[in-house]
Amino acid sequence: MRKTVMMGTALLGLSVLLAACAGADESMDDEEMDGASSSEQMDEESMDSGDEMDDESMDEESMDESMAEARSGAFAGDMMVAGSVAVADGEVVVTDFSADGEGLHLYLAEGDDQMAVEAGLDLGELTGDAEQTFEVMDDAADYTHAVVYEPMEGEVYAAAELM
Repeated sequence: MRKTVMMGTALLGLSVLLAACAGADESMDDEEMDGASSSEQMDEESMDSGDEMDDESMDEESMDESMAEARSGAFAGDMMVAGSVAVADGEVVVTDFSADGEGLHLYLAEGDDQMAVEAGLDLGELTGDAEQTFEVMDDAADYTHAVVYEPMEGEVYAAAELM
């Protein structure tokens, strides 16, 4: 909100400056003088610029939010796990996945240790397919890591920091 107000104020100042420069270069004829005062014209221009700015700011904010949601990372760890993960639009997509292990699950967590994983969100078992998609019902933005975890042994196989 403050960003929008500051940008609107800057645009208003720029509009006034441009109007003053335009007025100095061109002389008004009688028809323009009768139609509307220069201050009324500037107010209308400022309002139009403000409306456009609000629309642009909202578009930028929407883009920022969607960009903030789209995060990805590559799996790394002590076990033989390869692949990458991307989180966007309520989905977690694992690509180029391979692992030496069975019964592995994919978790979203706020860290990559066992306690963080157990407090995290179990998305389900990894099937071993090279590409897999998991739907996320919770807010995925709260999680910082995607973790390949073996729940029966309580062992972290690999983790990807989501950036």
